[in-house]
Amino acid sequence: ATTTEADYIDTWQASTVKPNSFYEEHAVDKPKKYFYSIDLQGRVFLEETIPKNIATSIKDNAFLDFFFRHLGESRHDDLKFLPPSVRQDYPYVSLCGTERNFVRPADAVIVFHSITKNKNETKNQCMLGYGGTLTQEFHPSQLAISSHTGRLYHELNGNGTRLHKTSSSKKYGLIKSSISVALSNQIVECSSDEDHTSDSTSSSGLCFCNGDDSSLYPIPHLSQEHAPGDWSMPYAEGQS
Repeated sequence: ATTTEADYIDTWQASTVKPNSFYEEHAVDKPKKYFYSIDLQGRVFLEETIPKNIATSIKDNAFLDFFFRHLGESRHDDLKFLPPSVRQDYPYVSLCGTERNFVRPADAVIVFHSITKNKNETKNQCMLGYGGTLTQEFHPSQLAISSHTGRLYHELNGNGTRLHKTSSSKKYGLIKSSISVALSNQIVECSSDEDHTSDSTSSSGLCFCNGDDSSLYPIPHLSQEHAPGDWSMPYAEGQS
């Protein structure tokens, strides 16, 4: 990140922090409520933490795996415990018994921070990592790219979290920028014959070239339905 980009991110993150009294009151009132943010790298922070960097992020893998396994969309039964003025800030919640951990991500709530070969499989399968040690399979046919930000996304398989239990719609996770850069070596321009996306408006004009068999997988644009909401960090030109 450039200094300008880092400053922009720091400023937005600081703007989401509420008065200490807000966090203190909700940590005491039952059910207890805590508030977290997730950055573009997939790092998790208590929302009130300033500054937010690798040193202040939560790094306990056991906590992170539990946190993401119990993550779902916020529903009325969750949001009713919050003041109406802040409910739109927390589209996701991770449950821990009766406690509610409300989440505001900078972009997608799941960020894939690594890609590795699955050593337990005879097939040459890559795995996307998120949370602490959680993984899901990487499939080129499930990629999508934002026409607004240029960020790369991958469809969630629905096995690792509560997200598909709280909503039936398709979900996407953000691919961390450094992983996207590594994958970009296999992203090429598609010809019209190779691009079989459902319609011309969803086509990005790009394909993923599978190194195993040179198959081409068209990458559609991420639809507005699946794009981050108003709670997310506004995109500034030059961000990754």
